[in-house]
Amino acid sequence: MNIFRLSGDLCHLLAIIVLLLKIWKTRSCAGLSGKSQIMFAMVYTSRYLDLFTSFISLYNSSMKVIFIFASFATIYLIYMKFKATYDSNHDTFRIEFLLVPVAALAFLINHDFTPLEDSTIRQKLNGQTDFYRDDSQSDGLKKLSLPEDFIPTQVVSHYPKMYKRQFFLGVLQCLSQLVAHFVLRFALQILWTFSIYLEAVAILPQLFMISKTGEAETITSHYLFALGMYRALYIVNWVYRYYYEGFFDIIAVVAGCVQTVLYCDFFYLYITKVWKGKKLTLPA
Repeated sequence: MNIFRLSGDLCHLLAIIVLLLKIWKTRSCAGLSGKSQIMFAMVYTSRYLDLFTSFISLYNSSMKVIFIFASFATIYLIYMKFKATYDSNHDTFRIEFLLVPVAALAFLINHDFTPLEDSTIRQKLNGQTDFYRDDSQSDGLKKLSLPEDFIPTQVVSHYPKMYKRQFFLGVLQCLSQLVAHFVLRFALQILWTFSIYLEAVAILPQLFMISKTGEAETITSHYLFALGMYRALYIVNWVYRYYYEGFFDIIAVVAGCVQTVLYCDFFYLYITKVWKGKKLTLPA
């Protein structure tokens, strides 16, 4: 992990802490978009489903758990505990106009949209399925190594009937495992891609709410600035990784750039107003 990713993660964590402290200390969620928080919860939930399938490091898993827990805690505070302070009259962005296109885009453009190929099936059958033959020199059955150009009909025609059934059961088991693995991997890939696309636009309801009210509380401005810095630092992280590691993820980079562009106008107002001790207000 490089310093830019670590700094980005810390800014992300800081943004969440600032948000939760703001709500809890003021006992109010005024000025916050519940719809943005719902979409952020969807982002973290769909992105971090690999918690159940893979382990990279304690740091990685801990951050995933924190982000998921914090996002749902925020939703609870906005829509349940401090519901009376929620400004639903100004939080009117139609999030379905974001969710539907994002879901469609994630299905159409992702890293894993490739059909099962005959070569893949052949590799699975040859390498992972155990076939057996009778061996008069042994007490039981021995594994039958299949040639690279094996044809099932040839195997069936050369072995007794009792082993034909075992052969077909082995093929069915192999194919079922192959399909299950493909479906799981494809589903996780679509959900991961969905989360990347959705995160790029999840802040729009919050920005739309600020545009309607014409202002934002200082603490809310700090939250948005930290969130924007997290994404900006991740772009620097991608540049660093491409230069030193040769790593480049076009989906994450494009979505991250779109997300950062959405923050640019807010960054300008934050620097020219909040840094000078003024309240963030939009020009008339």
